[in-house]
Amino acid sequence: MRHLLPVFMERNVIFMKSENLPAFFVLTESGSMDWLHENKENEEQGIYRA
Repeated sequence: MRHLLPVFMERNVIFMKSENLPAFFVLTESGSMDWLHENKENEEQGIYRA
């Protein structure tokens, strides 16, 4: 896959569901999380803001 976003650092992220967690925003290359939700093996470049 050709990366459209500049790579500053690579990190693994674990998402947890809770009413008490702060917001976490992700901007993906495709513009949505659909590809990532289809299969746990799918990966996509993105930028996050917590």
